Amino acid sequence: MATARLFPIGLQTFAKIRENNAIYIDKTDLIYKLAHEGSVYFLSRPRRFGKSLLIDTMSDYFSGRKELFEGLAISKLETEWKKHPVLKFDFSNIKFQKKGDLEQLLEILLREFYLIFKLSLPFVTNTEVRSAAGRADAVVETDDAVYVFEFKLDGSADYSGVL
Repeated sequence: MATARLFPIGLQTFAKIRENNAIYIDKTDLIYKLAHEGSVYFLSRPRRFGKSLLIDTMSDYFSGRKELFEGLAISKLETEWKKHPVLKFDFSNIKFQKKGDLEQLLEILLREFYLIFKLSLPFVTNTEVRSAAGRADAVVETDDAVYVFEFKLDGSADYSGVL
């Protein structure tokens, strides 16, 4: 008799869901398409609609955690499982008191990531961080690709994104 699988109540990460064999609706084929067929995406979904889980799943994918994806659609599509640098920024518990606090924090974080990339990751060949009123940018170059991160702090979503 097969053991009943549980809903992932209280499980907040892709890894925990997979490690606990909880029910997971497999849409990893779409993550593969996002990674291989497009250029710029703005991910917008309603509150409590899975944005954090999607980003966490993508983080595990780009970190090359192949074991978490066994039996899912992406395991049949991906052949290389390369590890890529993954930057995570979580501002959910930060209370910004005045205008410019977010911009200042982003600049500090990007400069710290710059140092981490430059000093400790052998596959990074060049990095650059810039900030100006209303935006902060980071460029990370590897042997295989160039990653451009743009953080737009004001204006519409039409102009923000990750390239």
